[in-house]
Amino acid sequence: MVDYVNREYFMFAEDTRIESVDGAAKRNRFLKNSVYGRAPLYLRALMMFVYRYIFRLGFLDGKVGFLFHFMHGFWLFMLIDAKLEEARDFIAAHGVEAFKQRLRKEHRIEL
Repeated sequence: MVDYVNREYFMFAEDTRIESVDGAAKRNRFLKNSVYGRAPLYLRALMMFVYRYIFRLGFLDGKVGFLFHFMHGFWLFMLIDAKLEEARDFIAAHGVEAFKQRLRKEHRIEL
């Protein structure tokens, strides 16, 4: 959630070391920032679940696979989107500096 908020409000410098390498890490960062990052909130969770369960053949794992991919691909990303929306509302009401203080106080995240 902090990474997505940072892309909107530029609270800290983003790590650019990954841009100098080739491979899966660079591809995943591109997908995270351009495809997943630009999709509408809450639809992203559904997209992640469908990608993992259908396209990555998670359905072949049966009931256990469904539960795993639902919890990780849907529930987790739904929670991230809910926290992102909460952060945006907080910043709109109180400002970026207050959000940084909240992260420091409640979550022990130093920016």
